[in-house]
This record gives sequence, structure tokens and C-alpha cells, in this order.
Amino acid sequence: MEHFHIAVSAAAYFDGDRKQSIDILDECIKTDPKNIYIHYLKASCLNNLTSSESDLNIVRNNYSDAIHHLEKALAYLENIPKLPLPTLAKTNFSHEIEEPEKQVERINDLKFTPICLLLANVYARAAESGVSIDLRHIYGAKGVDYVRQVELYSRSPNEPYLYMSKGGCYYACGMYELAVNAYSSVERFEAVLDPNAIIDSLCYASNGMVALGYSDKCLEAMEFYIEKYNNDARLVFQKILCKEYMCRSKDELRQVLKEFEQLKESIQDLKLTPWIYSRVNEQTDARINDIFAAINNPQIAERW
Repeated sequence: MEHFHIAVSAAAYFDGDRKQSIDILDECIKTDPKNIYIHYLKASCLNNLTSSESDLNIVRNNYSDAIHHLEKALAYLENIPKLPLPTLAKTNFSHEIEEPEKQVERINDLKFTPICLLLANVYARAAESGVSIDLRHIYGAKGVDYVRQVELYSRSPNEPYLYMSKGGCYYACGMYELAVNAYSSVERFEAVLDPNAIIDSLCYASNGMVALGYSDKCLEAMEFYIEKYNNDARLVFQKILCKEYMCRSKDELRQVLKEFEQLKESIQDLKLTPWIYSRVNEQTDARINDIFAAINNPQIAERW
């Protein structure tokens, strides 16, 4: 118990010296290697730390380490007798279009703070860390399995964090319709959520719509949400992205290129958080470079 209290203190100190917090948790794990809560705290800290990391090698290593600790915690729980918990009839906003599930065997997990939920989120994030397509699909599929555990057996309610993780896992698997449905469920919580969380879910849902070939419908939706959320730069980017995918000539690409350049210029004067600015700026730079290369590539026809 003493080691657990030390671990909790380390996690609470995470906003200070993050490396020191991780080091303290490592020492606690060495002393008490079968304490599932310390493994959970270590994985949670790694997940939070990695959200602001730009080096993809560090990102992949951190997510791999977090997955290792969470799966180790579940492995230790396998040796503990399961309580006779039936499935729960919980509200599930994204269940309507899913195929009826086969019987899913319950994994022994914490009832109210499920390890499976954090593990699904880490798998969803790991799938977006520049890994191979095959590994991306594997991560997504594993994440979906853990999402189902939470939906069926956890005493934790189905909250926006679950739907964001669920959407990310389905997207990684290439199951875009289910991904859009999961991401769209987050909007149902707008009365209690920070608008930034809603906007993020809309952007991810937009990517799924584009992947499904519905750029035109997505464009209409983005115009509605841009007005609703006061011209948020993230939504403006998604709107221009829809236009890019609707292009059928280099002339149309040139017009889209101008819009991306205008967006890049406009965000310099907006009061954006560093994270939002960095995200929109990096995404816009990537599209500008790719479109410029396509326009100047003689092997690409003028129209298609």
C-alpha cells in the first residue's frame, strides 16, 4: 500500500517534472511488480505525456510501453476470481448500425475504472503514430475488442472518451461508417462538454466521411458547424479538405491551394491555444505542400 501511495503522489506530480514522475513509478513497479494500479498509473502518465510529443519514435515507444503495462495489469487480474457480473443495458448511442455481437467472453477488469477503456484509447492513438498499415489494422482491431469489454461489462457509463476511442479504433481498421457513427455520438454530450471536444469529434468524423467518399455531404455539414462554432480554424480546415477531395482538375486544386494559404495566414492573427495552432498549422502546411507538388507534376493530367 505504501508503494501505491508513492505512485499516486508521482502521478499527481505529473504536471511538474514529468520524467521524474515516470522514474518514481518505475521504482514502484520494481518494488511491487504485481500491483495493477501502479501499472495503470504508469500507462496513464505515458498516454498523457505522449499527446504533446512530436518525435514519432518517442511516440511509438511510449504507446508500446503503455500497452505493455496495461496488458500486464490485465494478465495479473486473470489470476483473481471473477465476480459474477452480468452484462449491463447501458445507453449506447453508436450501437444502432453495428452488427449484433457474438458472445464476448468477459475479461477480468476493474469495475469502475476499466483498464480496457484506457487500453482501447492507447491502441487508437498508437494506430495514428505512423505505424505500418498492417500494424495500424492490428491496433485498431485490438482496441475494438477492448471497447466491447467496456460496453458490455464495465460499470463505467458510456461517455465521450469511450466514443472517441471507439471511433479511433474503427477508423484504424478502415471501418469508416462505424467510426463516423462513434465520433458523431460525442455531440450528444454538448451540454456538458467543452466545445473543443465536440469540435475534435466533428473533425475526426469528417475524415471518416471523406474516406467513405461523401465529401459533398461533409462539406455541407462543415459549413453548418463553422457557423455554429464561430469559424473555428479546425473546422475551416476540414471544409477546405472536403473541397480538395472534390477537385477534378488542377485549376480546382489551385483554388483550394489558395484557400489553404489563406487559412495559414489567418491563424497567425487568431488567439488559438498552442496545441490547436500547431495542429492546424502542420495540417495546412502538409496539404499546401502536397497540392503544390501535384499541380507541378507533369505526370498528373490537367483533368481527371
